[in-house]
Amino acid sequence: MALRIQTVEKNEFETVIPKLAALRINVFSDWPYVYEGSMAYAERYLTAYAG
Repeated sequence: MALRIQTVEKNEFETVIPKLAALRINVFSDWPYVYEGSMAYAERYLTAYAG
């Protein structure tokens, strides 16, 4: 997977939350003893940054 950096405006942030949540779970899956989350939890966590 290639890394792509993209600027997202505040009003667009919620549209990328599912992709960010999937990335977060994928990255942390290598360390399940540190983080074992679900898509629902990751999306709720990231929504806090939309404010």
